[in-house]
Amino acid sequence: MRELRRLGVPLVPQHRRPPGTKVISHYYHAQDAERDTRHLALIRRVAGGLRLGVSLSRCSPAAGDPADCYDVDFLPPGCGKRQIVEYVCRAHGVDSADAFAFGDSGNDLEMLAAVGRGVLVGNCTDEARSRHPHVSAWSHTDAILFELQRGLRVCESE
Repeated sequence: MRELRRLGVPLVPQHRRPPGTKVISHYYHAQDAERDTRHLALIRRVAGGLRLGVSLSRCSPAAGDPADCYDVDFLPPGCGKRQIVEYVCRAHGVDSADAFAFGDSGNDLEMLAAVGRGVLVGNCTDEARSRHPHVSAWSHTDAILFELQRGLRVCESE
C-alpha cells in the first residue's frame, strides 16, 4: 500500500474485517471521474504487480458503507466470491449451472456470473444494476426467498 500512497492514491483502511482474515479492505473516496479512473487503474496495476487479486466496487450505503466511495479489497491469489462458489459446487457435487447466488453490489458480479441463477437483490447499487441483467423486484431477504421459490417452481415444471 506504500506504493499507492507514493502514487497519490488515497485509501482509508476499513477496520470491520474479523481478525485473521486474509482480505485487506480499504475505502477509496470518489473525487472526479478522470482522477477516479486513473486511481482505480493504479490500484489494479499495483495489486497485479504484487500478485494480489483486487475487487473494486461502489460502496453500498444500504449495507453501512459510506456514500461516494469504492470498496477496495485486496485478496490472496485464487481467493474471491467466484472461487468460493466454484469450491462449494465441487464439494457438494452441484453443477454451477444449477446453483443460485445473490448479491447487492459490484463486488458480487463475478460470483453471479459463475452460476446459472445469479440474482441481484432489488436494493442493489446502481453500478451493479447497470452491469448485471437479473435484478429481483424484491429487496434484501425477500428477494432471496422469492427467487428461490420461483426457481423451485421452474425446476418442478421442467
